[in-house]
This record gives sequence, C-alpha cells and structure tokens, in this order.
Amino acid sequence: MRIKYDQGLGCFASVLILIIFSVQSGFLVAYFYTYLSPLWSFWCLLMGLILSSWFLIIINHAEPNLFCSKIKRVLKCYIAWFIYCLSLIPQIILLFCLFINKLERRSFLGPRTLQVILSLTPCLFVVIVYGHYSQRKWQPEEDPQSRDYYLAHIASVVALDLFDGVEILENLFVDDLASTVSMPIKVTLLILSSFNFILPGIALFDIHSSSPDPKAFRVIYKICSLGLNISYLIMRIFLWCYYDKDISVMFTKNLMMAVLTLEEFAHYMFVERKNPLNEPPTLRAQDAITRE
Repeated sequence: MRIKYDQGLGCFASVLILIIFSVQSGFLVAYFYTYLSPLWSFWCLLMGLILSSWFLIIINHAEPNLFCSKIKRVLKCYIAWFIYCLSLIPQIILLFCLFINKLERRSFLGPRTLQVILSLTPCLFVVIVYGHYSQRKWQPEEDPQSRDYYLAHIASVVALDLFDGVEILENLFVDDLASTVSMPIKVTLLILSSFNFILPGIALFDIHSSSPDPKAFRVIYKICSLGLNISYLIMRIFLWCYYDKDISVMFTKNLMMAVLTLEEFAHYMFVERKNPLNEPPTLRAQDAITRE
C-alpha cells in the first residue's frame, strides 16, 4: 500500500511540477512582453529548455534504465534547480530594475499578481521534495516515519525561507515617491533574495547526497540561512525606521529562526559531537537516506 501511495504521489507531483513552472514562466514572460518589448518573448526558449530538463528528470525516475549512466549523472534535481535559478534570478533583477515603477495595483499584471507568481517558487520546492523523493527506493532497515519526518522538516523550513525572500521584495514596489527606497537598498534586497532562491539547491543536494557524512552540507545551509535571517531582520528594522514601511510578520520569523539556528549549533557542538547517539530524528533520518 505504501509503494502504491508513493507512486501515485510521485505521478501527481510530476505533473504539478510542470504546471507550476509553466504558469510561472508564462506570467513572467507576459510582464516583459507587456511593459518592455515583444522581443522578450524569446525568453520562452530558455524556459522551454528548463522545462525539458524537468521532464527528463521525471522520466528518469519513472524509467531508471532508459538513459545511459553519463546522462543520469546530469539528471539530478539539485542541478535542475540551479539551472532554474539561473533563469529566474535575472528575470527578477531586470523586472525590479527596469519597470517596477510602471506596475499599477489595479492592473491584472500588477504587483499583486507578481507576488503570487513569485510565491510559486516555494510551492515548486515542496512539490519536488515530496513528489521526487517519494519515488526513491529506500533501504528496508530505514524507518519510514523518521524518513517522512525529515523530508517534512526540510520542506517546511526551506519553503518558509523562500516565502520570506519573496515577501521582502514587496518593499521595492513603488506606491509613491516618499516610499521609494534608494538604489543601494534595492540592490541589497535583490542580492539577498537571489541568494535565498539558490539555497534550496543545497538542501536538495543534501537529500540526494550519497556522502557517508552529510553534516557538512547541513552546516553550510544552516550558516547561510542564519546569515539571511539576520540580514532580513536588519533590513526590516532599517526600512521600518527610515522609510516608514510596514513591519512584516516575517520580522518575528527572522528573529525566531536565528535564535533556533544558534541553539541548534550549540546543541551540535556541546551534545552531538560528544555523543552521536543523541542525534534528533531528523538528523538520523537524513543519515539513513544519504547512506543509500
């Protein structure tokens, strides 16, 4: 029953991945087509290549013997995510630098629709984690409950960080001249959000990795996440004080996640390193996954 459920979930997620990416790509191209030039519609060619890579990854997991070993080395989720970011990040930077001041809130292709479209990125990551890795062949000795708990932990934490990166871009929308941020602030927010979009690739590699000691990648992601949360916290305070921007509920999230990450580092340094058997279920499940 478990196998049939995982197969059904994987098929549904595969279709959903293609739909989410197609909708997001189509709307972003529509923004460039409407506010800049019809020539930007050629961006669809790059979108088609990325969509093809996702399609090949899905086929590779459904039929593992279809491709040769050299092609299989490239058909990895984390590689596809990095390629996806190479397309998404330039679009976001160009959009917020070239014509963000032209967007009208009453227009269908306005700031509200743009926020919804960018919010599809966290949804895409969650679908990849649940759908893609539910089709993997796990070891018989692995605990399914611990494994599911670990995947849920990764999906929720990373998706929350992605929503945070999308939400902070709302400060770049132009409502009036008084609320317009300076160019250094705009560049800083775009750099932080762009880096935030890349981070899930590390998490996907962490899940996929066959390294016997995956703690190094966990530490890399946690350090990057800690840096982002502290940076977002500082930027939100600055925007609140100097630009009279509304404070976001993500302010509390940044503070909470920074404290929890510091506590996790302290727990690892003073407890886990001295007694590895005290690892929490999420870490034990990940070690079991990466030893496949």
